[in-house]
Amino acid sequence: MAEAALFALDRLSQAAGAKAMYKRCEPLLLGGFQDGADWARRQGALLTLYMIAKGCDTALQFHLPELLPLLISFVRDPHPRVRYACQVCLTRLCDDLPNEPDGRPFQKQYGGIVLPAVIISLTDPGNQAYPRILASAALAVSSFAVPNKCTPKVLKPYLEPLLRSLFHLLDTAALFVNEESMTAVAMVAAVAEEAFRPFFATFVPIVKMLLSEATRDSDRTMCLLGMKALEAFAMIGDAVGREAFRKTRMTFCNSFQAVTRRY
Repeated sequence: MAEAALFALDRLSQAAGAKAMYKRCEPLLLGGFQDGADWARRQGALLTLYMIAKGCDTALQFHLPELLPLLISFVRDPHPRVRYACQVCLTRLCDDLPNEPDGRPFQKQYGGIVLPAVIISLTDPGNQAYPRILASAALAVSSFAVPNKCTPKVLKPYLEPLLRSLFHLLDTAALFVNEESMTAVAMVAAVAEEAFRPFFATFVPIVKMLLSEATRDSDRTMCLLGMKALEAFAMIGDAVGREAFRKTRMTFCNSFQAVTRRY
């Protein structure tokens, strides 16, 4: 029933118009965001925002200065379902919100709020037992670090802790978290470009290890991870430039041949 209601909100928000739908949903959002609400109400408010974000995008623009700090506070929520809902909501906002009235994308306007929150989710010891939260946080990074919306200037203050946390997930987390983290690293590198070069030497051994595992294991999930690793390797090679990539080009070519032969 709850799932059907959420999908109905998505359809209604696109049919009823941004201003009218947001006006109806605002009491539900603010009621769930206020202190003292139980975890189910907090989760419900976040999922409501997630479902109406696309249809109410223009109305949300004017309320984000009020809503976003409340949303970000849930990255430290004591309940894991609320923390997960917070991350999927951030991902939706990065994907669907149009440019601000002054022409700035969501990433430029709110990067100083969103990126620290995502880093908290990636590094919080309380999330290590919940791989879905880690995967959703990595997906939020991929949605945020889009080259035509994000810039190296936005990423640079957070690049080191962001990449360190993603590298740690690539080395320790579950396979589906590895996949999302690999894509996130590639997207960050595509935006950061030359600023990624100091981290390239750390990335290469990790991706070589994952490619080696992918070529030894015939499981389909390992195949997908190997393909994502190759895609990320290529994107990062393009970002760091020919000279930085030159020393590892044979590793990439050999891994590409091994993975394609294997599968």
